[in-house]
Formats: sequence, C-alpha cells, structure tokens
Amino acid sequence: MISQWNVYFLFTNHTTPPKNKFVVIVFTDPKPCGFFINTKIHPFFLNRGLAMPCMAELDHNVEKFLHHKSFVDCTKAYDFEVSGLNKLCGTLSTEAQNQIIEKVSKCPVIEAKHRTKILCEAGIQ
Repeated sequence: MISQWNVYFLFTNHTTPPKNKFVVIVFTDPKPCGFFINTKIHPFFLNRGLAMPCMAELDHNVEKFLHHKSFVDCTKAYDFEVSGLNKLCGTLSTEAQNQIIEKVSKCPVIEAKHRTKILCEAGIQ
C-alpha cells in the first residue's frame, strides 16, 4: 500500500531529460503525489533565495536508502501513477517528515492546494 512518507525509486518523465529519481510521497488521495529528492540544490533556487524556505535536508546516515546528503524539493508536487511506484526504498524518519512539513508551510512558491492537502494529510490542518 502506498502511504504518505514512503520513498520510491522510479523512472520519471517529469524531468528533462527523463531519468531515475527518488520521490517521497506527500499525499495519496485522489492519486499519489510527491516531491523529488535531489543530491544538490539547483542554482535556480539558490539564486532566488528559495533554498532555505523550500528545501528539506535529508541525512543519508539516517535515511539509509540514500547514499549522499540529499534535499527534498518542496517547491512543486508531482502526480504519479500507482503502477510506477513499485520500488519502495523505505519510509522517511519522523525528523525528515517534520522538516518537510515545516518547509511546505513556509515555501512561498508551492501551490496552495498542494500545501493544504499535504498539511491536512499530515494532521496539521
């Protein structure tokens, strides 16, 4: 069963070029929606001051499925097909979940409907 905070490794067309990515599911209804996990913060976000309010840092010593310090990009949530979520890597630690919730609540560019849905599913609103 797909649940909030599960991390999957999948091939996605949401990137240019399409490639394999880690994704953390942030809500599941009406369909799974998640954030990408990246190994570095793109200069676009650094140059616009969006790194601190919108990027949750993951410690690879805690999140054992990661090989490097990584960042959850909380600026945009993407829809995924259930059929593509078949390589479950693990579930984020409570600390990482709380950090994502904090970033979602403060990120100025995330769509309001996604912010509300994520916070509701996390029991915050």
